[in-house]
Amino acid sequence: MAYHYRDDFFNSTSQPGRTYEEHRQHIFETTGKRMKPLNKGDSKEAKWRLISGRDLLLGASEPKKYAVKYLLPRQGIMMICAPEGIGKSKLAMNLACCLADGRPFLNKFEVEKKHRILIVDGEMTRGDNSDNLRKTALGLGIDGDQLFDLADRFDFMLATEEEGSIDISNAADQAEIKSRSRNSDIIILDSIVTLDQSGSPNFQESWLRIQPFLNQLKAAGKAIILLHHTTKSGDTLGSVKLRISLDTLIMLKKPDDYKEEHGIRFMVNFGKHRNFSGDIAKPFEVQMVAQDGAFHWSVDGCVNSSIEDKFLDLMASGDNVGIALKKLNISSSTFDKNHWPKVEERYKVRRQEGTVERIEHVEKRIEKRTNQD
Repeated sequence: MAYHYRDDFFNSTSQPGRTYEEHRQHIFETTGKRMKPLNKGDSKEAKWRLISGRDLLLGASEPKKYAVKYLLPRQGIMMICAPEGIGKSKLAMNLACCLADGRPFLNKFEVEKKHRILIVDGEMTRGDNSDNLRKTALGLGIDGDQLFDLADRFDFMLATEEEGSIDISNAADQAEIKSRSRNSDIIILDSIVTLDQSGSPNFQESWLRIQPFLNQLKAAGKAIILLHHTTKSGDTLGSVKLRISLDTLIMLKKPDDYKEEHGIRFMVNFGKHRNFSGDIAKPFEVQMVAQDGAFHWSVDGCVNSSIEDKFLDLMASGDNVGIALKKLNISSSTFDKNHWPKVEERYKVRRQEGTVERIEHVEKRIEKRTNQD
């Protein structure tokens, strides 16, 4: 049985939508040459469609469409990852309300249209979700009839309302979620840890069953938002394969000067950003204040919100070291031990970027350190 010639096969693949067996039959009919048939173990390959490079280039090319500009493509996956109790579920509800109402997320990222949302929650009760939705909407100025119009674009699957837990690693529960999400544009899974009931001590094994499910949702036109926990060291729990499939990974972390009385306040950092770079990818600070029965979110307009950058900004504005440290509420000894090397490093970067003026005191410290070395 003869193998096909390369040119014969490439000529055949210029016809879009053919399976391997269809290519094989076409080449035999037109050239009399026989291609090697698929082995029994390769039967899955017969389902694959081959697209030639020519057809790929000639096909209609449309700009990528986003549910949230840059952050979440319409058929993409975004993950919000943070330690317990930092406020990721409340941030996710703010994002969901912005998506449902077609308004910018945190007044930074455009949302082009109103979407239907399915929230699959493995953590909070019906009352918790009701409270979160209502107070988030009120914080966005959505009240009265508009509040119920917004609520009509939401559906919920709550583990606390089911006789058994929802398990996104289980084929039956996956099928149920796919069925319930037929009318939804966005699916939020909160959180992967509580919705994975496989009992596997190795999350990588569970992810091998979860990832194909997420790919099926994407193929059905859904955008997916995952909520996940970090380890004590700040890394995402589980397999590195989890990160590979993401379009955007948002890492939430409390700022260096955080105090408990600040409530929900964190830095938004991008651990992965496939569709954007530059200023958009810089970290920024977010805070939520609960007031008058509503959740009000604010964003620090300055993208440089670390202790080191705040210190440089204060020094550049004319403060001396003592006043700057007093405003930052940090002792001189702590600052010298933990922050000065980073200050010098950030200063050099920002000088190159042109985002800070020359600061004589910092220049002298860098010069002194250089001479010591």
